[in-house]
Amino acid sequence: MARITYEKKLSKAQIRAYKKLTAIGQSAYTLRESIATLNALVAMGLATKDAELGSIFDSRTGIKYCSRLQ
Repeated sequence: MARITYEKKLSKAQIRAYKKLTAIGQSAYTLRESIATLNALVAMGLATKDAELGSIFDSRTGIKYCSRLQ
């Protein structure tokens, strides 16, 4: 299956915030920190959240995080 990609124009502040968030996400040892990172990506419009299924889809990487994230 081919991955669908698109480009989205981000401000410098969003890029800085994203770099910080991904650094936090990569070094997160607790689930709470990871969830905070994903929710922040949703707030920035870089990921979509499906509350009914309890999942977050990261549109940049094509990764869907499936668990109860609420």
